[in-house]
Amino acid sequence: MKRRIIYPELFYLIFIVLNLINAFVITSGIFHPNISPYKMDILSLMFSTLGNIGVLSLIVIFSLVVFKSTKKRLNFLVIITFVLSAFCIFLAVFGNIFGLFFDFQQLKSFNNPSEGVFILYYLTYALHMLTDISQFAHLIPFILIIIVRLLTDTSLEPKFKLHRLQAGALTFVNFLFMAMAIMFTLTKVSMTPYKDAINPIFGSTNAGLYNYYIYDLLDYLVEDNEPISLEDHVLITEFLNKKNGNEHINPIDGKTYQKENEYTGLAEGMNLIAIQLESFTSLLIDLEVNGIEITPNINQIVKKSRYYDNFYSTSGIGNTSDAEFSFNTGLYGNGRNLTIFDYVGDNYPTIARGFNKKGYDTFSLNGDEGEFYNRYIEHQRTFGYNRYYDCRHFEGEYVHGFINDYDLLDQTADMILAEEGPFFNFIITSTSHSPYMPHPSIPQYDYGKVSNLVQNFLDYMIYLDECIGAFMKKIEPILDNTVVIFYGDHSSSLFKKDLETIWGRSIKKYELRYQMQKVPFFIYNEKLFEPAVDNTAHGTVDIFPTMVNLFGLDPVPTLGFDMLGDEAGFVYSPRTYDIFFDDFTLAAPSKTTYRKEISKEEIDKYYQIWSEYIKINNLILKTGYYD
Repeated sequence: MKRRIIYPELFYLIFIVLNLINAFVITSGIFHPNISPYKMDILSLMFSTLGNIGVLSLIVIFSLVVFKSTKKRLNFLVIITFVLSAFCIFLAVFGNIFGLFFDFQQLKSFNNPSEGVFILYYLTYALHMLTDISQFAHLIPFILIIIVRLLTDTSLEPKFKLHRLQAGALTFVNFLFMAMAIMFTLTKVSMTPYKDAINPIFGSTNAGLYNYYIYDLLDYLVEDNEPISLEDHVLITEFLNKKNGNEHINPIDGKTYQKENEYTGLAEGMNLIAIQLESFTSLLIDLEVNGIEITPNINQIVKKSRYYDNFYSTSGIGNTSDAEFSFNTGLYGNGRNLTIFDYVGDNYPTIARGFNKKGYDTFSLNGDEGEFYNRYIEHQRTFGYNRYYDCRHFEGEYVHGFINDYDLLDQTADMILAEEGPFFNFIITSTSHSPYMPHPSIPQYDYGKVSNLVQNFLDYMIYLDECIGAFMKKIEPILDNTVVIFYGDHSSSLFKKDLETIWGRSIKKYELRYQMQKVPFFIYNEKLFEPAVDNTAHGTVDIFPTMVNLFGLDPVPTLGFDMLGDEAGFVYSPRTYDIFFDDFTLAAPSKTTYRKEISKEEIDKYYQIWSEYIKINNLILKTGYYD
């Protein structure tokens, strides 16, 4: 008796349909709160479907031409379904960690000497995600195709014979489908503010997931930066001059503001220490878990500082390196490219170059190898520091490939205390970098019923806090004449269920997005600043104009807003295109708001303001405006 009841032709159709569904599920972001999906209109749905069908049909045609038996064809398509399902899972992991889809440009990160170590880290996150049933969804098509395969009669040959001419004609038609979808996407993106750095979620939504990634691979292989045109140069210059005039009109509230304010030059002649806190998010401030205060030393500094509790990371895909870039140049990454590899040069106006002109000693340091992100070159060439020190300058134990922060900060304090004139020191902490795995040097605490990831994460943050406390105590003799700023570089990559174990309650998707992009910023000098909490929206790019004004450095036209002024501002994420205002967040891809509802007219107004900013920012990067 025959139990196999499915004909091969139906199997081929089911193969296409199941993989189409998987593509739409991942693109929609249904199960992934960190992914910011785009609305799919009728044309987007039509062309993305055509693009995906084109790719999947070509795979079926390939199986029919190459393999001589139905059994081999079906087995091949089962393997392809597994590959495509695994790719969707990879995009889900990537999207939940970084807030956007993978882009082939990001392969450049493996130029870093220790990047391969983090493959284990990403694998750990993938396994952590698969414990959540909603993430398991991308394996369902593979499971179903196996069931269908078992029910298919492999003794049958297709009722149709695919001759060479027919195969060629069908191949041409499917390539035409793919090309039409790509042309539609490129035309549509040309009318968006991110046309100079196409978002892979946008590309997948409009061209089809599988189709877009074929295009993205080809684009990566032939990419070439465009030289700046006279038209672009004039456009950028006019925009920067208009925004940064001594008297200028703010587009958000329509009011006129002065460039100078009560803090202009207030710290002139004083030292500056900037500390970039690895993976340090705002949720850690004043956090207690199971009766344990996670950051008691930092909390005490915050209470004596001007603290910004509505501050956001402006990192793109470069994570830590993009935070460094934004801090030093006042520019955003474009979210797609690794800025420190693709958009470097020796003519950027930077904080360090401003201090160099004032006769300061400027130096930067971190606990990793200088070859990582080319820091040993770019901290001096692109950022303009007089000196850069990596792990080889310091003595101490290594934790996950980095000199531990205690020894890094302790020896840095010795360098600072030996300075004879004014200085600017930029410190990048490293120990709290993922992966958060138990280490003999990191004490463990009992936080009660939290996830394993949270357990390890909090242990590392307590350690970082102790390192900061010891550092600040050691440099007490110079604190009266020194401004110290602290900021988190990017999110901690915790998942929704991890946060829920910390807070002991369920959270909504938008709350996760909002909280995971918030990082702290606080500026400490008890002579200059009264303790205060500032609720205005700001981000990493705003540190640059704030320090320029506070220390009386040469004015620089910038996209950021001075955090010590009273001008209305906003900040956006190059990953998710969430735009943060004082009391609401606008998700640009879907043109929806959370935290507060506003009218469609207001949404259009704020979207247009942001569109101009991101267009200018990405043009500056793409065309080498400062070269």
